[in-house]
Amino acid sequence: MVFDMKVSALLVCFALGLASSAGAATLTLTDVGQGDKLFTTEFKRDQNVQNTGRRGHDVFLRNGAEFSGPSSNVSWGASGTAYDWALSYDGDIATLDFNGVKSTIDVDPDGTLNGLQFYLRATDTKRFTTSSSTLFVDTLNGIGVSETLSVTDGIDEVAFISSQPITSVSGQVLFSFDVNAGSRGSPNGQLAASIKGLSIPISADEPGLSPVPLPAGLPLLAAALGGLAILRRRQQRA
Repeated sequence: MVFDMKVSALLVCFALGLASSAGAATLTLTDVGQGDKLFTTEFKRDQNVQNTGRRGHDVFLRNGAEFSGPSSNVSWGASGTAYDWALSYDGDIATLDFNGVKSTIDVDPDGTLNGLQFYLRATDTKRFTTSSSTLFVDTLNGIGVSETLSVTDGIDEVAFISSQPITSVSGQVLFSFDVNAGSRGSPNGQLAASIKGLSIPISADEPGLSPVPLPAGLPLLAAALGGLAILRRRQQRA
């Protein structure tokens, strides 16, 4: 009897491990612009790019005409300084955390977040001799991932679809540049990174992209829990 209980307990632990590992979301490259836009974020190195410690515009979170963001509170560092960003979405409220400053927005209409569209800009040859915008994606739904998107002296746009609904995603962004000695004024948003949250329809027969894949350990977990219940009833009767 004790041996049976131990075996069932081990099966539960093993099944839980399978369920958690199989439930990790993955990112797959998809067509840019596919799906409905839920919200948009943007990080723009706008003002006083030659000076550190000055406030720059903009960092914002937008849903249609509704705007939310701590744009006037961002103090930019020197060229190549990394800034942490994190996005979360619970099916109703989107939250952006940019370098510790948070903003939230009520997404309307709601939808399932399963796509991310990235837009990078590094263009202004009059003010920069070289410029680049680099965005890193480090975690997806709490699981470590590794995606790096970068553009030098140009524009790039790419989108990913997730194998599961996205509840959180985070990473870093950095803007690197060499200022033209004769330039004056601000670069007016020519160093920028934007992240759009998308709701993308997924075909059920599309390989590897079912809307919510069933973790492989669930059947084994159910069987193990059922075995534990039977053993407990036998013990109670004894």
